[in-house]
Amino acid sequence: MRSEKKIVYSADIKGSSLRGSEEYQSVAVGWHREANKLLGGMKCSYRTSILRCNSIEQGRAMIRWRAEWIPGGIEWIVSLSEVAGWSIQYIDQDPRTLSTFRWGGVRDLIARAVTQGNITIPCASVEGTAYLEIDSESGKCTRHKERIDTISEADGNRLLNRKVARNTAEFLDIRRPPNVDPDEWAGIVESRVLSGVPGAGALDIEPMDQTESDSGAFFLVISLVLSVAVTFLVGFLDQSEGSEIRICEQVSALGDFSYEQCLADIYK
Repeated sequence: MRSEKKIVYSADIKGSSLRGSEEYQSVAVGWHREANKLLGGMKCSYRTSILRCNSIEQGRAMIRWRAEWIPGGIEWIVSLSEVAGWSIQYIDQDPRTLSTFRWGGVRDLIARAVTQGNITIPCASVEGTAYLEIDSESGKCTRHKERIDTISEADGNRLLNRKVARNTAEFLDIRRPPNVDPDEWAGIVESRVLSGVPGAGALDIEPMDQTESDSGAFFLVISLVLSVAVTFLVGFLDQSEGSEIRICEQVSALGDFSYEQCLADIYK
């Protein structure tokens, strides 16, 4: 009688291995549950999707996948945009572009939201490729090898965007195999993904565009005051029950964050 092959999982970080269907299924379900809990935030924004599925040859397939979520540091501006009725467009950030804080970008962001009613917000995302081997007799997957795009960029010294690097590290924190020590795993992820990326260290400060002047701070404060005023106006015109409470929640949330940090978190 032919013995059934056990599935083997491996990824592009040392120690990322699972063996056997029981461990594979248990850990995969746990990873997804933790991602929803830790990355989804108040907006429950964590989403996964299959971008493409191709058959490479008999018994082998390649699947392109994507995970995305709204970073916790910008949930407040998403809530504010929803209350104000602004149209939100989510974009990906270029991993090969150096992340620098620019007052001009913030001014454009606020001005467009107030005058045109739309706002562009970078979401956090991780994309990768899963290579699967399928047993011809049982039809079950016997090998699952995974490669994450950002890690390949880091390996090639092409990863420059600190936000992309940190988002990937946050995602990988959840993908820790159960047999690996948390501190050891954190060190592996840091050396593999964060090391060498400008501003990505725990104590690093994001580089600031030196061509910008300090006058941007004054314009930023004016813009924020104006945007809050618009939000109050929308809330005043909205006669639906509970609208005043939602407005108060958004305005009070503004006081819990540093303006500069919040906006630095959403603009490269």
